[in-house]
Parts: sequence; structure tokens; C-alpha cells
Amino acid sequence: MPFRPQSLLRANGRPRRLAGFTLLELLIAITLLGFILTLLFSAFRLAQQSWDSAERHMDQNNQTLAGRAFLDNLLTQAYPFRWKKSPIQKFAFAGDAEHLNLVAELPPFLGGGLQQVFLEVVADEKDPEKFRLLFRHAPLRQEAPDFEAEGLSEERTILDQAKKISFFYYGRDPANPSPLPDAPSQWYPEWRE
Repeated sequence: MPFRPQSLLRANGRPRRLAGFTLLELLIAITLLGFILTLLFSAFRLAQQSWDSAERHMDQNNQTLAGRAFLDNLLTQAYPFRWKKSPIQKFAFAGDAEHLNLVAELPPFLGGGLQQVFLEVVADEKDPEKFRLLFRHAPLRQEAPDFEAEGLSEERTILDQAKKISFFYYGRDPANPSPLPDAPSQWYPEWRE
């Protein structure tokens, strides 16, 4: 009888089975580990996609807020300039639902001083259901009879991926002028002098 250490024998003298895993147990453990790693990888991937989506949404919201703030500031800086070479010396302000031209005081990084400002609503090239608000400016020429696009800057996008952008103008109806000072005012899709 071959020599076996006492710790490997049972009380009845038969050899004790060594502790360990069988090949079948090892295959089951590896398969379960594979399933668990697949689930963890999917969860991490989903979390990363959610994070990226939230970050894109926050960037778009921040861009929209910055565009609105710029537009608010621009409209508050509108200057009541009159075209001196125009026969009726009308105000330098013109607009319809998709365009707005005015004279405003611009910050130094845009050239500073009084400048002609051109705002235009255009459909997005990638998604025709979305709209962009474009901004351009040009130096103000005091001797001009009306808005001129001479020396026009490159276009900049103020608002992007908007569902709808349009301009409306509040005032009295010029077609029905009323002598009463408290005549009703309303919104119009175009500026009427």
C-alpha cells in the first residue's frame, strides 16, 4: 500500500477527497462571472450615455440663456437714431416677423459704439423644423439714407435649434390712427413707422 499522509485519510482508512473545484464547477463560475461583467459593462455604458446626454442638454440650455441675455441687452441698447438723409428722417428701426434692423450701442469686442444691427431668422440646414437667429453688424454711417450692409461683419448665431423664432412689434395701428391718447395698442408681425 502506498504511503499517504495521515491528513489525507479518513477515519476508515480510505483516501479523503482533496478540497477543490471540479471542471464543471469552474465552467459555471466563469459563465456566471461573464454574465455579471456583461451586466456591469452595460450599466456603465448606460450611465455614460445618460451623462453625455445631460451634458449636451445643459450646454444647449446655457447657449440659449446666453443668446437670450445677449438679445435682451442688444434691444435695451437700441438707439433712437434718425436717418438724416432720408426725406422723412425716419427712425433707424425696421422689421418684420423674420428680420429686425436697428441701431444699437455695441460692446467693445464687437467694435463698440453705435452700429447697424441686422437680426435674421433662418431655418436650420440640418433640421428644417428648427430655427436659428443670426446676428450681423456694420458701422453706422451718419450720412446714409437707410440701412446699408457695407462693411458687414460675419454672421454669428445667437439662438440655435429653436422650435420657433419670430419678431412682433407692439403699438397702435397706423392704418386706423386715433386722436385719443389711450387708444388700444396691440402686437403686429411687422414694424410700421
